[in-house]
Amino acid sequence: MNTRSIITAFIVALACGCKRDAQPSTTTDTTRPDAVNSDAGKAGQASPTANTVTFDGIGRARIGSTIAQLREAGAVPDAKPGESACRIVHLDWMPAGTRVMLAHDTLARIDVDTSSRVRTIGGAGNGDTETRIHQLYPNLRTQADKYVATDHDLIVSSTNDTLRRIIFDTDGKTVKRYRIGKEPEISFVEGCG
Repeated sequence: MNTRSIITAFIVALACGCKRDAQPSTTTDTTRPDAVNSDAGKAGQASPTANTVTFDGIGRARIGSTIAQLREAGAVPDAKPGESACRIVHLDWMPAGTRVMLAHDTLARIDVDTSSRVRTIGGAGNGDTETRIHQLYPNLRTQADKYVATDHDLIVSSTNDTLRRIIFDTDGKTVKRYRIGKEPEISFVEGCG
């Protein structure tokens, strides 16, 4: 090999080595629920599964999925007359205690009720104290409940998509239920009503 070939091989090796070691420059909500308040990198943290909530959804139920896309994962009940604009249904293939809001045949929100043991990727869930939620998401916003003065809504916004949120409904002390989704549907206190 001549000197020129050696230099060329060295430059190519350096370039390839740099690319091989480079890390992706962007993250998704699936791997990091909040870039500033990240829970994903903590020791012992599980990766997203069908029973883990992220800003993207739960398992194959992804925020923004169409009914056709959801039906690739499992059955989706047909709309009843008058339900075409908005409806809330349970999908049998999703974890117990969860329901989805379909707005104009698109998954806009997922509700996780009191009976559910489903948790966020950071480990937050029903029964947690407000203090714990504040520890997991220090930049959350606290808002008074619309109907009960002592209750709170703890609102966590995604840093990757300003329209996506997790809202923990509390009795002023502990989480009663929570929901994930996008604006404006995530803020509909009465659901589709």
